[in-house]
Amino acid sequence: MALYETDHSMVKVDPKSGEETLIHDFSDPPFFEDAALILGDAIHNLKCALDYTWLETITRMAPTLVDDRAKFPVRKNINELKGWMESEKARVHTVCPALYRFMLDEIAAHTGWEWVILPLHRMNNRDKHRLLLPVLSHVHIKGIEVEDENGERHIGSGVSAELQKPPYCIRYRRGLHVTNKGELTALIMIEDVESEDRLPVLETISGYSYYVARVVKLFEAFLELEGF
Repeated sequence: MALYETDHSMVKVDPKSGEETLIHDFSDPPFFEDAALILGDAIHNLKCALDYTWLETITRMAPTLVDDRAKFPVRKNINELKGWMESEKARVHTVCPALYRFMLDEIAAHTGWEWVILPLHRMNNRDKHRLLLPVLSHVHIKGIEVEDENGERHIGSGVSAELQKPPYCIRYRRGLHVTNKGELTALIMIEDVESEDRLPVLETISGYSYYVARVVKLFEAFLELEGF
């Protein structure tokens, strides 16, 4: 994730040694709070898409399952899902055997249940302000140019240590002058406090969106096949 809009850079010169230090920092600290909110909203919207798809399906195929609390049935694993569908309260296996088999054979088995649907459900149920924390994993300053004593220019870059906090400083020996401060880019991760997982924001949203869309399309095809 590029952060050009929030990048603040400057060059400081040591008055005694003449050495230059290139400094990059983030001029918009609230960006990190916004990143957590954006991810939280996206996760909530994806979970709502699953809930709406489930509600539409049972409204057509198993209306006895419809109530004010009807949501996409997320359980820890396929056995717990099977147990819920066979419970006295749900009885999906008898009310709608086709939906019962579809959930076990297609959705739970082949749509990334344990590493997409379950984490999506888990994160959606948390306080996104406190438990989805933005973390800078790596920072890269690209396009730096320095000029030496002979007037020759050199192009380089700088990479921070993992989880290093800003500001990011590169010190140059006397005689080298920064002619282009470069641009700061950063890989933003979201740290899930409960699981201690670190998830890259863009890849996480992209992956979750792909699989939720796949689930929705499977439900649409299933309803069409069943004549609804």
